[in-house]
Parts: sequence; structure tokens; C-alpha cells
Amino acid sequence: MVMLVGEAVRRLRDNEAGLVQLEELEGKEGAWMSEAEVRELAGALAVNTTLTKLDLGYRGLGEEGGRAMGEALAVNTTLTTLNLYDNRLGKEIGRAHV
Repeated sequence: MVMLVGEAVRRLRDNEAGLVQLEELEGKEGAWMSEAEVRELAGALAVNTTLTKLDLGYRGLGEEGGRAMGEALAVNTTLTTLNLYDNRLGKEIGRAHV
């Protein structure tokens, strides 16, 4: 089921108990997310305590989006599986997530 970033952010911030994985996440303009959407998602991940799996493959995060996700992951303690495949993160940002 495709979910828009805005809905995912709301549900993550609410720590919705049934929300343990997110796949097929899309931005307002389609599969790729805007920089603002990535920052919102990262902020929600930083406070979420329910999500264990997140698939962000092929979402066009770029280096700034990768940096925002890295900051969120530094404080998120529940996420155990993350797919960032083909997001043009750059070598430096990509290595930081390994």
C-alpha cells in the first residue's frame, strides 16, 4: 500500500503501535521525495519508537537527505532494517550509514 510522506510523518510522530514497517513511501510529486519531505520524515523518525523496518530505496534522497536521515538514525533506537539503495547519497554519506 502506497503511503504519502505527510501521512507517514503524522503516524510516526504519534508512535502508532501498528506502524512497524514502511514500504512504498512516496512524496507529493511521486516516488522521489522533496528535500523538505525528507527532513520532515527524518524528524519524525528521530522521535518514533515503533518502526522497525523502513524502505527508502529509489527515493532520490541525495546528500542532504542522507545527512538528515543519518542525524535521525543517530537517536532512533528501534529501527533495525533500512533500505537506502540508489539514493545518490554520495560516498561520504553512504559510508556513514553502513
